[in-house]
Amino acid sequence: MSKFLKWLTRPSHNAEIPVVGVCGDKKLAFLGSLIAWALRIYLSTLTVSMPRVSETLEAQEERGIIIALWHRRIILATYVGIKHNVASIASRSRDGELIAQVFTKLGLTMVRGSGRGGAISGLKALLGLSRDQIIAVTPDGPRGPLFHLHPGIILMAQNTHRLVIPTSWKAQKEFRFHSWDGFSLPYPFTKAIVRLGEPIDVNAMDGDLEQKRCQVEHLMRIFEEETEATEI
Repeated sequence: MSKFLKWLTRPSHNAEIPVVGVCGDKKLAFLGSLIAWALRIYLSTLTVSMPRVSETLEAQEERGIIIALWHRRIILATYVGIKHNVASIASRSRDGELIAQVFTKLGLTMVRGSGRGGAISGLKALLGLSRDQIIAVTPDGPRGPLFHLHPGIILMAQNTHRLVIPTSWKAQKEFRFHSWDGFSLPYPFTKAIVRLGEPIDVNAMDGDLEQKRCQVEHLMRIFEEETEATEI
């Protein structure tokens, strides 16, 4: 089975991965469609509320938005991506291509560039997105450490003058994997809430890059704690 999965997820040698979007590999396109279909069915079993999410995003549309969520909170953030004009980033690796195939099928715009050799082209593509396109970033990803905010999101906010909006969710019942991030997955047929925090204007903050990074990390950690304490 493991050999079959490796074969299925291995792009063809002639499959060129673009800066934005997905390659034309038929195997990965099929697998991505299958996973996206299963994910839609799974999400449909959940009762998810998103209080003031649309209002908050629409109010800041002219300024531009970077949604920031910890890596463990990816799964329900897809609700925001499905309902709004969201772009995210995936590596140019085999695993990154599969992730890009899935989220493209769900309606997100995928920029390719994290990882070796592609970070600069990916960053340029993100910086070139229109203001009405929301950028979603996991600042502690893809390998952590847990709740450690890497400086890339600060540089992105400074260069684009976009606002950073902390994002998280809580479910009544969820399973937490034994991974570096404690990846969280709500149980089917449970209730959950998706929350947005107060917009953060990085350019209005005092201090250098490291000081701003620490400030935003602190605000995101506090918001995560507040979300964990939310009653559903």
